[in-house]
Amino acid sequence: MHYFGIIGYGAMASYHHKRIDKPADVCYKAAYDIRPERLKKAEEDGLTAYTDLDEMLADPQLEAILVATPNDSHKELVIRSLRKACGTER
Repeated sequence: MHYFGIIGYGAMASYHHKRIDKPADVCYKAAYDIRPERLKKAEEDGLTAYTDLDEMLADPQLEAILVATPNDSHKELVIRSLRKACGTER
């Protein structure tokens, strides 16, 4: 099984989580958001909810991250995720 994490659990992430076809061996496992009500929704949807992005990115089971935040925040979050994955955090 391949586990994915989601950064930002608003309307777009919920759509991806529930409606986008994915291979049978892919499973969304975790979500990070800054809003408590969105984390509650993530938990209701069966995900592990994180209030700390670094903690979620440190989960050794996660193999991929879906960034589902406003477009202007994608670059920073993708770079942060890649640095964590490659062990080159700064």
